[in-house]
Amino acid sequence: MSYENVRDHFFPVPNDIFILGLTAGEVAVYSYLSYCEDRRTYKCHPSYKTIGKSLHMSKNTVSKYVRMLEDKRLIKTETTQLYRKGMLQNANLRYTILPVKEAVKLYYDRQYEKAEEDMRLRKIDEKIVNWEKNRPRPICKQDKAAARAAPDHTVRQCRSGY
Repeated sequence: MSYENVRDHFFPVPNDIFILGLTAGEVAVYSYLSYCEDRRTYKCHPSYKTIGKSLHMSKNTVSKYVRMLEDKRLIKTETTQLYRKGMLQNANLRYTILPVKEAVKLYYDRQYEKAEEDMRLRKIDEKIVNWEKNRPRPICKQDKAAARAAPDHTVRQCRSGY
């Protein structure tokens, strides 16, 4: 089988999408949308049903992956409407494939924010541990007299753990 025009039989998928930690379903939906897109406008408009049928997924699963791709800024969706039987009705979403560089930048920004948040929480945990080590312990009733009688004023720990 020979292909006269290779562009008609293949579609590009950027290598950078493999950096983003996408699930298999997200990669499949992204690849299908890349397959369907108009190379000049970067837009396409297959229905959830069409995508699901091609990828052997339910419409709800396709919808979930589309939302995840939108959250990662790989695609943008727009609602469309059409007139059918004299009434204005919702039609398929119009998908726009966005430049992957923006998604990669967002991914690294989110990773950096997560690392900063983890470091902040770790410092708080260390402060709590230090505070618990250094705070005075309550004295049990039976140990009050012993604590007053202790020459170096040390506090004994209660048997109940306090």
